[in-house]
Amino acid sequence: MAKIGVINSYEDKMSSSECSSCPSCPSCPSCQVNPTFHSFMYLGTHEGVKLYMSMLARANDTTKESGKKLADFKHHLDPLKGQKWIWILDCGNMEKRHHSSLDYTKGLAKVLASEHETTLLGMWIIRPTVWMRTTIACIKPFFKSNLVSKIHFVEGEALGLYIRLEQMGLKGRPLQWIGSAVSLPPTAPLPPLGL
Repeated sequence: MAKIGVINSYEDKMSSSECSSCPSCPSCPSCQVNPTFHSFMYLGTHEGVKLYMSMLARANDTTKESGKKLADFKHHLDPLKGQKWIWILDCGNMEKRHHSSLDYTKGLAKVLASEHETTLLGMWIIRPTVWMRTTIACIKPFFKSNLVSKIHFVEGEALGLYIRLEQMGLKGRPLQWIGSAVSLPPTAPLPPLGL
């Protein structure tokens, strides 16, 4: 797996249209009502590449209808159009209630392929579950081939995960934050992003 460069810095300020984390997301009405509705956190940048993370076991989106669910989540994705970014998805501690429908996942794949194909530089799926691997296999036909090549499964817990992410080029505070956050149960408060 190729390194993407070293990601080791945080930006102190973001534009007002940018999500910093769901508890303060200015663009998502669902997160304004319920701060734990989505999990989509801004971790920092390096060389113009923004780093976002979703901890799927921490999201409390119980919307069943896939069209509304996708429209809600697009509030997080739309501000990223035209910007280079990497999405880290943490599957650790996921339960059946956190699983999305295949229709929603296909819709999300189509949005990423049509609106973020050249700007989404990677999707790192850490601590992948059997459900996530199966879902990705089922939706691959809906991704454009170069988008599929950006999906990387990163196995491991705690130290093993930390080492693998470091080998991929992740360093500094984002790596330290992820190392701390993934060791917590989903009900525990997350460490501050400034760690």
